[in-house]
Amino acid sequence: MLGCLSVRRRAAGIAEPSSWTAPKSSVGNAGHTWRFLVPMPPLPGCVRTIGYHSADAPVQVMPGSANEAVMKDLLLGELLRASRMLTSEEVAVFDRTVQALSGLEFSSRELGVLFSMFADDTPHEEVMWGLLHLVEDSDGDRMVSALVQSAPYMRTVAPEWLETFICRLLNSDPYRDRLIACLKNEASTKGAAEVVSLIEALKGDAPDSIRAKASVVASAQL
Repeated sequence: MLGCLSVRRRAAGIAEPSSWTAPKSSVGNAGHTWRFLVPMPPLPGCVRTIGYHSADAPVQVMPGSANEAVMKDLLLGELLRASRMLTSEEVAVFDRTVQALSGLEFSSRELGVLFSMFADDTPHEEVMWGLLHLVEDSDGDRMVSALVQSAPYMRTVAPEWLETFICRLLNSDPYRDRLIACLKNEASTKGAAEVVSLIEALKGDAPDSIRAKASVVASAQL
């Protein structure tokens, strides 16, 4: 959907895992060499399953089914418990749960829970890219608003992931417009203030293409 790495990740040479390839429809700057981590969409009507490490039977989630809300809450709880990924078992559970949640819609509250799982000190960054794309596949306006609301917390524990999200929004015309609208609507909130502060920083410390787009968003707030 979106395509720009954070400045520090770019400087460190850290890109999205190369085992995934970019679909032709991905938005990004021509000439960039990293690939986009975009999971293949599920086939219509397919049942996604995940085997909990604490259960013998797999959990099935069918989009639109009566048990979707209940199972989604269970999966989000499982994802949160495994989010530190301190053991190989937690890494496997986290990865499988992200896949099980793929294709589902999330409320603002649920997106807030997902954003709370990002941390710059994660030992398995490649797995977190799957979570990033899970979030990005959600309803656009709701996702942008939830990101802005989560910005104060993310600025403390996940500033690089926050910067990555903001750069990716800046790099997409429709999502940049959504960000501008959201920042205006939530101008009095701490989240909007954090995001505007980050955008101001990007105006002076980012590649030229991002600096220009950051300036557009900053100017729109005047």
